[in-house]
Parts: sequence; C-alpha cells; structure tokens
Amino acid sequence: MTVRTEPWPAGTPCWVDISVPDLPAATAFYSAVLGWEFTNAGEEYGNHHMARTGGHAAAGMGPIMQEGRPTVWTVHVASDDAGATAKLVTEHGGNLMFDPMDVPGNGRMCVALDPPFGRMGIVTDPFGASFAVHQAPEAQ
Repeated sequence: MTVRTEPWPAGTPCWVDISVPDLPAATAFYSAVLGWEFTNAGEEYGNHHMARTGGHAAAGMGPIMQEGRPTVWTVHVASDDAGATAKLVTEHGGNLMFDPMDVPGNGRMCVALDPPFGRMGIVTDPFGASFAVHQAPEAQ
C-alpha cells in the first residue's frame, strides 16, 4: 500500500468511505475479508469508523445517516478549494447534495499526517453519480 505524506493534487481521488445499515456486521466483513482493523471515532462523530491496514488509514465507514440512502462507497476527490469546486459542479450541470463544510476529524483522510479532516461536500455530476469534494486542512 502506498502511504502519502502530503496532500493529494486537486482532481485526484484521495479517499473512500461507505455508509452501511449494520455497522458491526460490516466491520466484521471487511476485517475478515480485507484484514482491516477499525477504530471508532465516537458518538460525537456519528460513530464513524476508521479502517486501518498496516497502521495506516485505508477507508472510512459509518452508519447510514438518512433513511432510504443506499449502501454505497463514496469516492472523495481532492480540491484546493471545496467551495469553488462545488460552484463549478453546479455551473456545469451537477448538483450539491451537501454544501462544503468544515469537518473535524482525527484520522488521515486526504492528507498525510493526522490533522483535522478539512472541508468536504457531496455533489452529483449531471448524470446523477455522486462524489465528495475534499479540501485538505493545509489548503484552507
């Protein structure tokens, strides 16, 4: 596994996470199949779990937060300015699902060291495919 020690270049897929209806079953599955170890960020972070392999962050996992949302992997794409990227999405026919916001955290996401998560928003392209826009804390 490649370990990155600096923020990803803008436009680069930099993180994945998944929302699941049964968190204990999902962590058991991915632990058994991929060998991931999980740590729970706690109730204040919605019991979002950090998957780690070899001591390094690999992915995020959390409970589905809205009824009716599907269980899907979300790809995060690095941005130097999450707000500007979200604006470009809407200018080019996409939609905002969640406006970019500051997201505190204690795990490696799209950055190298373990600083706060940065800013992120969820968008869709003109065809309905969703992805997250992620701005590392260093770019703020």
